[in-house]
Amino acid sequence: MDAATRLRPARPDDHPDIVAAVRTWWTDRGPAEMRELSLLLPKLFPGFRLADGDGVGPGGVPVRKDYDGPGLDRVCFLRTPDAPRP
Repeated sequence: MDAATRLRPARPDDHPDIVAAVRTWWTDRGPAEMRELSLLLPKLFPGFRLADGDGVGPGGVPVRKDYDGPGLDRVCFLRTPDAPRP
């Protein structure tokens, strides 16, 4: 990670930027399908954190390599059991 990259927990107001970034990750899908998939992202983030990965994805985000098969990496989130549900 270079000095210009700064990681912090996601905030609810980050949602539009995250949706826009995720839509660029699914380059093998059509625009309508990318939009539909991005709507699955939770709008609130309390109690969630990025899981450690064994690789690095776009923007320096930790990913689990080959999670969904060869070449299909996944960003994983963990939820704290006592956190309020979004």
